[in-house]
This record gives sequence, C-alpha cells and structure tokens, in this order.
Amino acid sequence: MKFDHRKLLLLALAGAIILVPTLRTGVLPLLLALVLAMVMQRPVQWLRHHRIPPPLGTLLLMLSVLAPLLAAAIWGVQWALRWAGQLPDLLPALNTLEDTLDNWLYRRITALSPAGQAMLRQALDVLIERRQQLFSAALSWIGSVGSGWLSALPSHLAAGAIFLLALFFCCVGYRELADLGRVLLPPDWVSKVEKLMAALREQLSCWARAERSLVTVIFLELALGLGLLRMKSWLLFAAVIALVDLIPLVGSGLILIPWAGLVWLRGEPLRALGMALLWMMVWGTRTMLEPRLLGKRLQIPTALSFCAALLGARLWGFQGLILAPVGVALGVRLLREQTLEDAG
Repeated sequence: MKFDHRKLLLLALAGAIILVPTLRTGVLPLLLALVLAMVMQRPVQWLRHHRIPPPLGTLLLMLSVLAPLLAAAIWGVQWALRWAGQLPDLLPALNTLEDTLDNWLYRRITALSPAGQAMLRQALDVLIERRQQLFSAALSWIGSVGSGWLSALPSHLAAGAIFLLALFFCCVGYRELADLGRVLLPPDWVSKVEKLMAALREQLSCWARAERSLVTVIFLELALGLGLLRMKSWLLFAAVIALVDLIPLVGSGLILIPWAGLVWLRGEPLRALGMALLWMMVWGTRTMLEPRLLGKRLQIPTALSFCAALLGARLWGFQGLILAPVGVALGVRLLREQTLEDAG
C-alpha cells in the first residue's frame, strides 16, 4: 500500500498548531482572517459585478466596518479624558461619602454588645487611619494597570494592523489561495475540505445574524434606559455601549459601571442606581438570549452553545468567542450528516 507523505506532514502540522501555544497564537488570527475573507467573497463578487475591482471593493467593505468603530473609539477616549479631568472636583464628594459611611457604621456598632462594640470600633479606627494608604495603593494599582495597558498598546496596534493586512490580502487573493489549497491537499481531501468550508460559511452567517439580533435588542434596551435617565447623547451612548457589549467577559459593564460611580460622586445617587440597574438588565439580556439565539441559528443545544462561547472566550478571547460556538456547531452538523450517511 502506498503511503501518502503529504497527509502525514499536514496532520503533523495541524497537531503542532493545536499543541504549541506560540504556533496557535500566531496561526489563529490568520485562520480568522482567511475565514472572514471567505465570508466576504459574496459582497466582493457583487461589487465586482458592478465593475468595482476586488482590491477596491475589499477596501470599501473594510472601511465601512472600521470607520464607525474607529470614530466610536475616538469619541469614547475623548469622553473618558473629559471625565478624568473632572476627577479632582469629585474628591470632596468622595470625602463626604466616606464621612457619611463612617457615621453610619458607628451608629450600627452601638447596637452590638459592649465587647463587640470595642472590637469593631478598634477595627474601624484602624481602617480609617489607613484609608489614605489604601486609597494611595488603589491609585497606584490603577496607574500600574493603565501604564501596562499603554505599554502594550503599540504591540496591540501592530497586531491589529497585521491582521487587517492579512484580511485584505486573503480576501483579494482568495481564489488563488483556494487553487493552491487544491494543489497542496491530497485529492481525496479536496472535496471534504470544500464541503467543510461551505458548512463553515453557513455557520458563520448564522452566527452573524444571531449577534445582529442580539445587538439590536440590547441597543433598544440601552436607548430606552438612558433616555429615561435623561442622559446627554443617549442615542449615541446606546449605540457605542451595544457594540462594546460584544467584548467577552466585560461587555457593557466596561462603560456603565465606572460611569455609574462617577455619577454617584457627582451627587446623583438615583441616576447612578438607575445606570447600575440598566447594566444588570443588559447583562441578563445577553446571558439569557445569546445562548438561545446562537443555539437556534446554529441548530445546537443552548447549553452547548453557552459552554462553547464561555470556553472559547476564556482560551482565545474575542476570536474564541466567535470561533468556538461556530466550530462546535460545525462539528455537530458534520457528525449528524455522517450519521445519516451511515444509516442510509
């Protein structure tokens, strides 16, 4: 029996990519770029049919997505810097809040037994004495986190630029890459890979429709909540926070929680409470609807979709949040088709 060395080499390469963290980290963005390029082929071909060449069509499609995101990011940074400039004015309110909390705690201590009062008063006095030290430590921690993020920002920007270039070239040269894959792959693998890519394109389309529905629901929820709270630029904030909510693990809390704290320090506790409740509603909406929508669109159980999204986000961040449920749905679909073929 003739042994195909190409299969052994390709299997070894796939195993190395899966098992070696460095290779996996480097290949996963390129794989995502190739998958997105495959999804973008239909609009690129539609633009080409209207006499727009693929390079220009790809660039227009990328800009149509990146330009609003970049504008929202710039506006968000400006808004954060404006709030940061108001922090010195909020320190007196913070001191007043601390004094109110201290007085409240002292009044509650008087309801305890004498022995308990003495012990808790001593602990509270020590806490008050060290409050400034704790506050300085908190500021130092925030500064270290911010400096670490800023120091890593150039590498993140470079990685993002490389990913966009890879996406552009993969999209423009997708046909050439597909032809090269047919040459490099063993003949009996070509039809299977083409079938796999077609199924993957369909699953990604289902994922995009599910996320679009979820973002629309969350946007309407945020617009209603911020509008009732009479926040300035509430419609723009709702759109930005709805997009930020796509970020795994942190989501809308990345904006709403610090914003609620700042509003509280400005002396508006009811509005701050309303923002906290709005964040809880948005979090609950995503937690309940996302697995259900993904499970319905991808035709997999809701629990399996939720576990796949959580595991993918934990392992690979935003890329894993996209690829993990789609990969699980793809695997389930292929297993079902294989079972039907075997039964037939």
